[in-house]
Amino acid sequence: MEAAFYYYSDILIKSNTGYSIPNSTLSFTNPLKANVQSVDAYGDDKSTFRTNSNGQTDLPETDRKNSPVLAEKYKSSTVTYNNLSYTATITTPEGRTVSLSGITPDSSWYRKDPNVPTYTITAIIPEDSKGPHLTGFAPSTDNPFNPGEKKNFRVWTDEPLTEMEWYVDGSDSPVSKGSLNYAWPVTEGNHTIKFTGSNANGPVSWTWPLGESSGDQPGQDDELPAQNIEFSPADAVLTRNVSESVVFSVSPDIFTTKEWYVNGERVLNNMASMSRGWDKAGTYNVTFSGFGSGESVLHTWTVDVIGDTSEPQNVSITSITPEYQVVTPGKQFDLNIKVDPETAITGAQLNFVFNSSMVSANVAKEGDLFKQNGAQTLFSSGTIDKSAGKVKNIYGFIIGTSTVSSPGTMATVNLTAGNSTGIAEFSLSNVLISDANSKSTPYTVTSSTVLIDTAPVMNPICCPKSVDEKSTLTFKVGAKDADGNSLTYSASGLPEGAGFNTTSGLFTWTPAVGQAGVYTFTFEVSDGYLTDSKNVTVTVNRLNNLPVINYFEPLNGAFFSEGEKINISVNASDADGQALKYSLMIDGVECSTDPAYVWDTDYSSSGNHTISLAVSDGIDEVKEQHSIYINNYHPRWDVNEDGIVNILDITIIAQNYGTDTKKPYPRWDVNQDGVVNIQDLTLAGYYFGEIVI
Repeated sequence: MEAAFYYYSDILIKSNTGYSIPNSTLSFTNPLKANVQSVDAYGDDKSTFRTNSNGQTDLPETDRKNSPVLAEKYKSSTVTYNNLSYTATITTPEGRTVSLSGITPDSSWYRKDPNVPTYTITAIIPEDSKGPHLTGFAPSTDNPFNPGEKKNFRVWTDEPLTEMEWYVDGSDSPVSKGSLNYAWPVTEGNHTIKFTGSNANGPVSWTWPLGESSGDQPGQDDELPAQNIEFSPADAVLTRNVSESVVFSVSPDIFTTKEWYVNGERVLNNMASMSRGWDKAGTYNVTFSGFGSGESVLHTWTVDVIGDTSEPQNVSITSITPEYQVVTPGKQFDLNIKVDPETAITGAQLNFVFNSSMVSANVAKEGDLFKQNGAQTLFSSGTIDKSAGKVKNIYGFIIGTSTVSSPGTMATVNLTAGNSTGIAEFSLSNVLISDANSKSTPYTVTSSTVLIDTAPVMNPICCPKSVDEKSTLTFKVGAKDADGNSLTYSASGLPEGAGFNTTSGLFTWTPAVGQAGVYTFTFEVSDGYLTDSKNVTVTVNRLNNLPVINYFEPLNGAFFSEGEKINISVNASDADGQALKYSLMIDGVECSTDPAYVWDTDYSSSGNHTISLAVSDGIDEVKEQHSIYINNYHPRWDVNEDGIVNILDITIIAQNYGTDTKKPYPRWDVNQDGVVNIQDLTLAGYYFGEIVI
């Protein structure tokens, strides 16, 4: 069973001067080749379309045959492809061409109304001057922008760019770097999205001016009641032919849980639409089950699939089963051709068809299908035609009257993978199965594919294990591919502010203040089919804030006199709340480890002095120093302040002996106790003869 999930596309063609170009041709291709391609609005395979008189692809209501539809996902019994990528080649009536690669449909393309485009790609035919030139951009400012959703903004250019930056609302620094894509989370209000890029040949830029969100129609409610849910097709009973597909959808997509069932078996989830086709006639019940903020919703379509009524119901199933889904170039592998008989059979013949540019056939060997009951058999390995990509006339049959009706392997084909990488396809032709009466019996054939490829291997990522806030971390991601395929890089889980160039593999990040912590992010390399990835863990160290000295006394340049008490004090703080340590020094000698100290000066302290301070938070240290001056001051026992203690000082005290004094005390009250007495005479006598400098 095969299934593909499609979205309408909208392409507009313009000249480099802004004029629409009508009647241009668009061709879509993707790497899956025959498995799944673009279709028109009827669901018929179609890869070439033409723009209308407005230079745009038609809407379904205008011309369904000329309205392109692209698949996001393809699924079969043997392989699943997600995020399918297309290349659109545009040719104008004058023969000028431009190609836009990497067109990847996603859920943001979903149209609630098929005739209202939600994601418009504008292709631009560039001028002939030296580049780089813009060759396309998406989305259009006319598309709806609903708050809460993500829109993928991207540009295309005709030359590779070395610098790529995205800005939102005139931001000083880019919100994203190194990519032609930017996924913007839509918010309300007026916004501007701007891309700038450059290479050695010059710059290129594009700006999207966005107004108020217009995605909701007036009066529309985000939480519609269940009875307003629309189901497509609208008819609950449908009739379709064998192999004719039907697109089932539910809108609006307000459900947190979405499941699809066919005849009671769940076949898909987390999607609001599903494409389905049947290769057998019969009646099928397709059921959608959804649950959101309101009540659950359940809806069933009954599909009557009709075919050739004369076709017998007993159909043998012939299938190709590969030994491996992925094979390394140059390696041998087997494919089993299996038959599941719906009736007793006695023999079978077929041609095995392969892609000769991808693989070569070596030999076909007999399987166990006709030997199940111990019967004697005859087997022919056929003829290998390498140029045609066929092993012709492989056959086997039972000698005698025995039959088989149980499944088994009719033949095993051994092949060798070539040196080219890609998806190799295998099928059968000219199949003929003989029943017990030597009559041909009906059958179906299931083809198969094998990926020929060697997975790329990422180089060891050498990067620092830690970085400080506000310091730049830069390293490069690289990989090797044994097949020489072109490699692309991607990253997930990147921290805010980090940039990654998907072309060069260069990672750059300057953590901001407040981003301290441990971060693990993933880098992945792809050769277009297989991938390899590595995780990187980086610790961001918190940036230490230096202690701050709020004040430090005495002030620089302060004056004092000998004998004064000098209060030395400091007030400091730390933004990180760390404990602070202090060191107070006088003339280079530490006097205290406290934030306050009292210096008792004496009559030998005169002169210039330096008071130094150091404050540490255990990580960093800040220092400050002040210069002060202490005046030379005569001691009080040199009463007449003539520089020598002698009889002149004694007589002054004696003349005032017995008198009371008060503040400010006169110098003859030597000890300043309020009375002139023997104690004052004793002090002067003690220092008698002292020369005061």
